[in-house]
Amino acid sequence: TLNFIIQPPNSSEQAQNNTQPNSSFHPDYQAAIDCYSELMASDADKHWDSILQRNLKGDPPKVGKNQLLAVVQAQIEQTVLLQENGSFAQRVQAEFLREIVARIETILPTTPDDLDKQDSNDLLNAFLDQTSVKSEKTST
Repeated sequence: TLNFIIQPPNSSEQAQNNTQPNSSFHPDYQAAIDCYSELMASDADKHWDSILQRNLKGDPPKVGKNQLLAVVQAQIEQTVLLQENGSFAQRVQAEFLREIVARIETILPTTPDDLDKQDSNDLLNAFLDQTSVKSEKTST
């Protein structure tokens, strides 16, 4: 279960008017959270691509690319904050999340929202570079 609340800036009034009775998530992100949960419950090799195709490119799409990437980004941040820095578990989880980002980018490479946004892999790549440097230092 995801234990964070994603709210776009200046959305406190919208969040208070949330019509979903049992949801603590911003309504714009609920579909992304559902998609991420479905990915986590499925086999990566057999089902991820079809789940992403259905959710990102369906008619109409069930989830926005940037909302799904925001959910993955939140998980990356949790991995950075909650796991021991440079640990094997942290590296495995980061690589797993990197694979999700890569598949999202492959299925839906660009959207109009991407033009003025930083590449979604930048933080993860910096994190992976940092952990690999730290793990190399500790292994030598």
